[in-house]
Amino acid sequence: MTSNQNHAYSMMGPELSKPSCLEQQAHWYAVYTCSRHEKRVAEQLDERRIENFLPVYEAVRRWSDRVKRLEFPLFPSYLFVRIGSRERLRVLQVPSVVSIVNCRFNCHSRGLTAAHYMPIFIP
Repeated sequence: MTSNQNHAYSMMGPELSKPSCLEQQAHWYAVYTCSRHEKRVAEQLDERRIENFLPVYEAVRRWSDRVKRLEFPLFPSYLFVRIGSRERLRVLQVPSVVSIVNCRFNCHSRGLTAAHYMPIFIP
């Protein structure tokens, strides 16, 4: 194990000091999707029984012939998933999912381990 990995574990606290703890616990992660595909990705995650959350807001749109209430994602191109590290691949295999967002660097393109992912804590 390199010194960078030791530093990463020590920053996470004593209860998460080993990679096996990270692999067993489910955390919330932000998922970056293709533009305007958030709802479809959420449906596909539901079909695969992966817990997800897509915050939306309602807005009224007016055209010359009608007025309509529409739902839009609160964070365009993003939704949230609650997964353990072993489920990351299942999320990345969903069509229109670009990557799982983390705080340190792009783990997906570098093929890094669970220890390199930073969970997003949502109260």
